[in-house]
Amino acid sequence: MNTSESPLAESARSEKPIGVGIIGLGAQGSWAERSHLPALRAVPGYELRALSTSSKQSAERSGHKHGVSRTFGTAAELVACDEVDLVVVAVKVPHH
Repeated sequence: MNTSESPLAESARSEKPIGVGIIGLGAQGSWAERSHLPALRAVPGYELRALSTSSKQSAERSGHKHGVSRTFGTAAELVACDEVDLVVVAVKVPHH
């Protein structure tokens, strides 16, 4: 029997916030900025810890705007971040 827990199960049990990373959280009116970010901030128990956009430069601008220090120019880098327990993909459908 596998006794290891997923990061989400561990966070829920310990009441630690679930670390969220958003792919596609731009600084200039992105879908994620208008919809996902307000919803995420309205629900207790979740913490925005990382974001990625189509380039490192735009990710850094978005991180500065949204108060996120972990910024990435690729989705793969965000997914590999140890601080991220849950990934939100908020890019246009063809880019999923």
